[in-house]
Amino acid sequence: MKKFLLLACTGDRPELLEACLVSIKEYLSDWELVMIGQGFGVSDRMRYRRLLPDAHIVFADDLMGMHNAKLEGLKIISYLDPEHIVVSIDDDMQFLPETHLNKMAEYARRPEYGLISGNWVRSEKQISAKVDKMSDKIILQHIVYTGGGLAFSDKITKIILGLGEADLMCDNSEWSLATFLAGYRNARYMGSVAIHRIMSKGGRRSYVANVQRQLPDERYMPSVRSKEKGPNAYHIGQSSDLTKEAHDIHKQNRKYKL
Repeated sequence: MKKFLLLACTGDRPELLEACLVSIKEYLSDWELVMIGQGFGVSDRMRYRRLLPDAHIVFADDLMGMHNAKLEGLKIISYLDPEHIVVSIDDDMQFLPETHLNKMAEYARRPEYGLISGNWVRSEKQISAKVDKMSDKIILQHIVYTGGGLAFSDKITKIILGLGEADLMCDNSEWSLATFLAGYRNARYMGSVAIHRIMSKGGRRSYVANVQRQLPDERYMPSVRSKEKGPNAYHIGQSSDLTKEAHDIHKQNRKYKL
């Protein structure tokens, strides 16, 4: 069973991407990288192919969004090894000696678990305090996010691919919702930490800025308006937004015993 890092990235944040790739080489060399690049120029494409000779890289001319880009990556991963583990990551992340994706993968392999999210901090200043609180345990959470990496196995890849192409406002919420409805337990793993500079410009923030993107199905997770302006002025979905119908479907399909 191969282990893959799934990275969808954009060409407008080169410094962040460079830091991410350096940290992968240093701390996650036992994982294969699948990178889907959007909006990169010809010279940058050539440079990254030289920099990452062992990676599986695809470049798209236009921005297709995180969900659609990662769908392309998951198709590649499924072809390379139908039975696999994936950790979905972002280009504004940096990995650390305390990033333990293999432990997250152990939980993701279990039949009852869906998405396993790693712990994270926004900057180097917060690492020490977070590391002091690390523990080898998980906390159940219905809707999870990329955080310090989002681990899942091939059984969840099939669910995500089944969503098809869509201009999603937030892939994390939609993937979590689909996995929850299918009866799996999503969770946060407390024994790993990575840096995730989530407020950086570009990336997803630019993609959702001015064009209406698809919101989650209101039957299961109604979207809540935020104070921001624009067509996508909604809070990212969270566990408390799940409806009774969503919980009922989860119970009907659950893959675990209480």
